[in-house]
Amino acid sequence: MSWVTIIWSMVASACLTLAVIYCLVWFRSRRAWANLFFALTAASTTALAFSELWMMRAETPAELFAALTFERVSLFVWVVSIIWFVRFHLGAGRLWIAWTISGLWAFGLLGHLLMAQDVSFRELTRLWHIQFLGESIAVGEGGADPLAPFTQFATLLVILFVADASVTTWRRGDRRKALMVGGSVAFLLVAGLGTAAAIVWAGIRIPMTFTLFALGLVTVMGYELSRDLLRASQLVRELRSSEAGLRESEARMSLAVDAAELGIWIVDLTRHQVWASEKWRALFGFGPSETVEFDGILKRLHPDDRQALQHVHAMALAGADGSTYQTEHRVMLPEGATRWMSSNGRVEHDTAGRSVLIRGTSRDITARKRAELVLLDLGGRLIAAQEVERARIARDLHDDVSQQIAALSIALSSLKRRAATIAHGTELEADASSLQQRATTLANSVQVLSHDLHPDVLRHVGLAASLTTQCNELSLSQGLATTCSAEGDFESIDPEAALCLYRITEEALHNVVKHAHAHEAKVLLIRNGDNAELTIADDGNGFDIRTRTSGTGIGLVSIAERARLLGGTVSVLTTLNKGTQVRVRIPIHASTTTDAGELSQRLVASA
Repeated sequence: MSWVTIIWSMVASACLTLAVIYCLVWFRSRRAWANLFFALTAASTTALAFSELWMMRAETPAELFAALTFERVSLFVWVVSIIWFVRFHLGAGRLWIAWTISGLWAFGLLGHLLMAQDVSFRELTRLWHIQFLGESIAVGEGGADPLAPFTQFATLLVILFVADASVTTWRRGDRRKALMVGGSVAFLLVAGLGTAAAIVWAGIRIPMTFTLFALGLVTVMGYELSRDLLRASQLVRELRSSEAGLRESEARMSLAVDAAELGIWIVDLTRHQVWASEKWRALFGFGPSETVEFDGILKRLHPDDRQALQHVHAMALAGADGSTYQTEHRVMLPEGATRWMSSNGRVEHDTAGRSVLIRGTSRDITARKRAELVLLDLGGRLIAAQEVERARIARDLHDDVSQQIAALSIALSSLKRRAATIAHGTELEADASSLQQRATTLANSVQVLSHDLHPDVLRHVGLAASLTTQCNELSLSQGLATTCSAEGDFESIDPEAALCLYRITEEALHNVVKHAHAHEAKVLLIRNGDNAELTIADDGNGFDIRTRTSGTGIGLVSIAERARLLGGTVSVLTTLNKGTQVRVRIPIHASTTTDAGELSQRLVASA
């Protein structure tokens, strides 16, 4: 067997093997089009090798012409497959050039087949035999093909397309691919065309060895794809390792979530879909296979909580608080039970800034809410019990202690008159007078204490006048300019509501004197329908409401609890060095929110 046969057969077998392997690779991954076109390139290189071997073994011009025609078909497949390999492997190159090249080569192939002539020769006039690799081979001689310029232009477009794709890949940063693929294709095409031109136009008697250049290109392309395969194998190993770590992390997270009794949910805003964990479904009363929609979630909420949840969602979507929110709401389960939930959510955005996902967690806080209600009820009971006890002590002071002090003062007055009739009774008269003054002072103190413990003035002069009296007394005793004004009719206000507003004003003004270092305070009482609105404002130094509410003081807590006990609300507006406003709103016909209302009614009755 000659060296020509050995070399070209080895090239053909190697390329055919690569073609089969990468065709199977493409069959397993249909989107990897670069593998398919490489398989076509390798298969067409196999055909080129057999056609060139056929030409070198030809005995007649007709046999050589038949081999050239076969080579022409193989070359068409080879060029087109390379064009689309470059396109898919580099991800670059202008599509219109690729389609133009494919069309031109197809048109040229069809023209040569119809005209029964080859791209290299219009006709074969003579067959020569030369020595090549130590043996005699055949080479042809004939006239140049008139369609050769057309084919050369199509080949020039191939080089232009590859150059364009290489430049794009280089600018993208993948310079190795640009040099290996783009540079190799351009170089080997030019080298192969140069060899063909030397044979056809210069008349140099050498065999067609385009297969060797094609083999070089197949080698480069196979090396590139092998790198991708090796990288893919490495990525698979890394992915498996990552999946193992991910499964471990998921197991730990699942354990933590179960321990914290958390339900996890994700809202896909683009697809309008909701994913929820099994725990979340159990908390909200959804079945394992039941479809979850946002409207369906809203229907499970208590009617009084739906609008609030929609509001916090809208604020988070608008970017408030870093696109996060936290809310508490009630869930009405299908079986009729009600649960309290605490939900935390975060909105995620795409690169364009559009909201695409909301991720969040929900937790059952029913037990905590029940404990809070018990504490609130206890607080209300304590306040009501405190008022009852104050009324009792005030009544005892007024009805018992004050009467005894009055009787003592009368007795001392009688003793003073008797001492005046006794000889040498001047000293005794002075002592009696001193004791009488002290008894009178004690009586006044007891009267003030009784008034402070329970403002009986509310029953006699009404709420507005009582608040005015309170402000005037504070101005006289503390030197704080305090004014009070009232708008509306408060004659019909319930006694417990009046007492609540009076105590809140008392506590707020006490805070102003103790903490605000203010020069002026204003009390404004307004009736708005069936509600009373009370505002206590000062021009003091203000405070940080976050640190004050977390401190040891109970002033604001007491005010808030008194208002809550009667179904009212409290808001505090304060700024450092710019004063504070306490705004209270309660119904004038009080309806207590706890059983402490019974104690409040006892208080009114005892007054």
